[in-house]
Amino acid sequence: SHFGSVLLACQTQRHQDYCVVSLLSVSGLVGCIACVYFICSPRAIYLVEFSCYKPSDEFRVTRDYFMSHSRDSGPFDDNSLEFQRKILERSGIGEHSYFPGAILASPPRLTMKEARAEAEMVMFGALDELFEKSRVRPKDIGILV
Repeated sequence: SHFGSVLLACQTQRHQDYCVVSLLSVSGLVGCIACVYFICSPRAIYLVEFSCYKPSDEFRVTRDYFMSHSRDSGPFDDNSLEFQRKILERSGIGEHSYFPGAILASPPRLTMKEARAEAEMVMFGALDELFEKSRVRPKDIGILV
């Protein structure tokens, strides 16, 4: 009977130890999963304002004008012109659209200098409008997406 009490006490102690170890293991696992979830979950990004660049009307042409200009510029064969026509129809470019001045020049000025000027015109034009709309100073912005 005394032996039975000791045996019962030992089994109870083992069960308690097992419960404590199990509880700590499960708690640690839940904690690790929670940490991974919060580290990997996407951060909220809020759109404060947006802006789209709209060039001046001197760069606005019709599809037909663009195609005739491409044909007259010389370097495109019939296959290239047909490909351009399909792209114009299927890409969502409207009947009246804007093209870079370097492309519309006769002959086209396809240089890095012109490409850079076009990129600067688009980026700085959109950013200037964005700063004006939002009344934010450029030096107050940490990152721009």
